[in-house]
Amino acid sequence: MMSKKLAEGTGSLVLDVKFGNGAFMQTIDDARTLARAMVDVGNLYGVPTLALLTNMNQPLGEYVGNALEVRESIEYLRGELTPPDLHEVVMALGAAMLMLSGVAHSFAEGRKILEGKLSSGAGLEKFAQFVAAQGGNPDVVEDITLLPMAPVAREVFARTDGFIAGFDTLGIGMLGVEMGAGRKKIGDIIDPRVGFRFLHKTGDFVRRGEPVAIVFAPDVYQAEQSAEKLAALIKLSEKEVPRPRTIHRIIDSEGERPFEWEA
Repeated sequence: MMSKKLAEGTGSLVLDVKFGNGAFMQTIDDARTLARAMVDVGNLYGVPTLALLTNMNQPLGEYVGNALEVRESIEYLRGELTPPDLHEVVMALGAAMLMLSGVAHSFAEGRKILEGKLSSGAGLEKFAQFVAAQGGNPDVVEDITLLPMAPVAREVFARTDGFIAGFDTLGIGMLGVEMGAGRKKIGDIIDPRVGFRFLHKTGDFVRRGEPVAIVFAPDVYQAEQSAEKLAALIKLSEKEVPRPRTIHRIIDSEGERPFEWEA
């Protein structure tokens, strides 16, 4: 991984190293070891490198799925959808890039610059340029219906009153693959339309029968089957559940410390 990034002639490098039940490194200690090694390699080769340890014990943002995640990106850049956890990670990674490039002197200053770009529409304009450069239709940023959309949507309802206690994010990913969002083997056809939308986060209280997620599928049968499976992957608790922290630590050439916006 690091050899590829260094061979590209990168001027500086910011890494998002995830931990949790849906990540390659399931524990924060393993993620810390991996991040420390990558940061050390980058700095050893003269590339200023920084890593953030971020939580993957629940889906980031609201959407999971190919076209659905592109839709979420566009809605985010248009200011129409701003999930707090997604916004925090985007701001932190972007601020870190600005710091390593010398544009900002702190995470707080970097965040202020980025929020200005979001509110001015400059972020959306740049996204459209990226789409065009890769042969896509940049008009999608103005007309989101140009994205492939599943014909069937089914809500997933809470089975009892309770607090969202957690998500089986690996199971959610594998369910997406089963629906066609990813490949099981070379040659499998990906369906960009399918996926999920999550309406609640860990720590939220929900009532029995309240929608907690939406399944997007190509037909009614798969929608109903996948909705039943997805419900089992969202854990509920009678007891109050603390809301998890999204960004835990920062690792750079100076060492390791808790992530703070004022840093």
